[in-house]
Amino acid sequence: MKTQNNHVQSQADNGNNGSFDYEAMIKGLISLCDDNELIISLDRNGVVTHIKETTKHELFQNNAELIGKCIWDYLPPETVESRKAVFLEALETGKAIRYEGAYNGRWIDSMVYPVFDKQGNVRQVIVMGRDITRSKQVEKELRRLNEGLEEIVERRTEELVDKAKKLEELNSALRVLLQKHDEEKREGEEYMSSAINQMITPYVRQIKQKSTDPEISSYINIIETNLNDLTLKFGIAIQSKALGLTPTEIEVALLIKAGKASKEIAHLLEISCETVGFHRNNIRYKLGIKNKKENLQSYLMAMGT
Repeated sequence: MKTQNNHVQSQADNGNNGSFDYEAMIKGLISLCDDNELIISLDRNGVVTHIKETTKHELFQNNAELIGKCIWDYLPPETVESRKAVFLEALETGKAIRYEGAYNGRWIDSMVYPVFDKQGNVRQVIVMGRDITRSKQVEKELRRLNEGLEEIVERRTEELVDKAKKLEELNSALRVLLQKHDEEKREGEEYMSSAINQMITPYVRQIKQKSTDPEISSYINIIETNLNDLTLKFGIAIQSKALGLTPTEIEVALLIKAGKASKEIAHLLEISCETVGFHRNNIRYKLGIKNKKENLQSYLMAMGT
């Protein structure tokens, strides 16, 4: 049986000077193990005293022939020293030892149990082994799959980081292009407003002053009004982003600049006079003249010239 220190002590006394019936003990152990497990008993010199009849291993082609033979003579030379070291440690310490070993591509998980006599001396050791080749193969395959998965994740992460970097670069380039487009648009509007004021408006005014024909003067007034509206649109559009003018406030500002009264603006835009007054106050606030005695019409006209 096993004691608390994981060693085996025989209780089967055959009556011969305190010797033990190891055969009965081995048979008892065999009854507890399946056919795939190796069970072999060695004396203190490494001589095989018992071996499981159904044990199947490359080393043990004929189990009966091993009885009475030294096990070290049958092990591969490269494994003898390591196996001897485990055997001697179990003899000296009286403790069970577990180890794994490979032979001809097969992995064996082994436990070495010391067997004590009644005086507490280690008389023999029992080696119990199980073939774990399949579990080792599965473990190796799982490790390979895990490494492959980690490689895929790492590669995918690098690809995503690279794509994110390229996307950020594209976004930066797009922002630059949009900013440049806005600047070019603003410059074009400013140029157009300046060109109208400098190259067209002065001549229209001269024609208006010199004309005596009522019909021609009427057309000139229409042209002048349209030019003023156009330049005002350019001027207010240029500043609307910075000033925060809404589309409705721009419409009200254009009508104020054209000399329309609040009632006329309310009628044209189909809103109340109170709403027009609200927009007037917002326009003055955003233009920075809310608390100043500044004529809103004059101020807007100046913006368009």
